[in-house]
Amino acid sequence: MDGVNQMYGPDYYGTQTGEMWGILGFIVVVGLILFLVNWVLRKILGVRRKKFFAPSSNYVNSQHQKGDAYFRWGGAAIFLIVFFWFYEHGPFVPFMALVVMGLLQDTYTAYMEKSIPITRTIINSR
Repeated sequence: MDGVNQMYGPDYYGTQTGEMWGILGFIVVVGLILFLVNWVLRKILGVRRKKFFAPSSNYVNSQHQKGDAYFRWGGAAIFLIVFFWFYEHGPFVPFMALVVMGLLQDTYTAYMEKSIPITRTIINSR
């Protein structure tokens, strides 16, 4: 009957599977990229891995807390601007803005966690 159920109208089961596989593939690829970048940054900077459900309020100092707040609020503002600016072009550009802001925030956090103990050691040795 060409996708029409006589009793209930159009049959939507299995109609847009091609798009769903594309979305699933995108999610998997972005997840793998985030995992690999996180792993490489942890190896390069020597930062130990956090627990998965660890609270994000483990700041090293007040500068770390302020910088993280700037990244969070600035990232949200940039995402909204990019989202409304590129709304007609699809979701790829806004989500890439989210990925870039997330990478910048994680890099800043790794830098702060790596550099502050070295600074404390130098200050304490004097």
